[in-house]
This record gives sequence, C-alpha cells and structure tokens, in this order.
Amino acid sequence: MPRIEEEVLLKCTREIAFRELADIDFMRRLDPNFGLDTEILFHNARLLISLSKVKGIGNVQIERVTLPEVFTLITERRPPMAPFTYQLSIQMLFDHAGGTLLKWIDEFELDSDNKQREGAILSYIRTNDVANLRKTQEHLACLSEKRHL
Repeated sequence: MPRIEEEVLLKCTREIAFRELADIDFMRRLDPNFGLDTEILFHNARLLISLSKVKGIGNVQIERVTLPEVFTLITERRPPMAPFTYQLSIQMLFDHAGGTLLKWIDEFELDSDNKQREGAILSYIRTNDVANLRKTQEHLACLSEKRHL
C-alpha cells in the first residue's frame, strides 16, 4: 500500500493550526474553487460527512473525524472509490520550538484496474499534498502575522 508522509513547520501555535485545519471552510480559503460541488450531509464537532462531485467518477462521499484532544484529523474516502479500494489522509499537529509541526500522511490502495498506474497516481497525490502543505504554511503564517499587528 503506497504511503506518503510529508511534514511542514507552521509559524503558529498548535491550537491555532488545529482550529484552522478543522474548520469546514479551510480548504476553500486556500483554493476558492475547492468544493464548489460539495454538499454537507452531516456535521458536528467530531464528524463531517460530505458528498463531492468528482470529474470522471461521480459523487464521492468523504468522512472526516476531528480529534481535538490529540490535534489530529482523519479523512477517509467512501464508495464509489475508483481508482482506489482504500484512501485515507491523516493530519497530526505537534508542538515544535519554531511553532507547530504538521505531519501529513496519505495512504491508498488501487483497484485491480489501476495497479499499473500506481507510480503516476502516487506522484500526483504527492504533488497535491506538497502544494497544499505550502498553501497551509503560507496561510497560517499570514494569519499569525495579522494577530501580531
């Protein structure tokens, strides 16, 4: 099962980083086009269930569990899964002398029709993860700077 692990240092407290990452509109602040075709099916302090329209696949259900007591978010994709049989993302926040360390983990397994594309799909996901980490880092640095003004 392919696994991607990336880390980035955020220039803010773990509490601020978690509050932002857990916010339902966080990704829209990074990318105004994100989630335009997303419907929230259920949302409370711990669980978010949404349905997103994905080009070439159709409607995909996403479930995100928020664990504030350990500063962790877990997101799982639900059927329909193509090209995956399993896809999970974990974001964990740790105190660090320079701010907060964000560890981002993506795991997935491809269905039998897409096993030969594993390298390309892994590269695509890694590229998106790194881009999202950089956007997150920039957003939280700007947010932190505004608080100090």
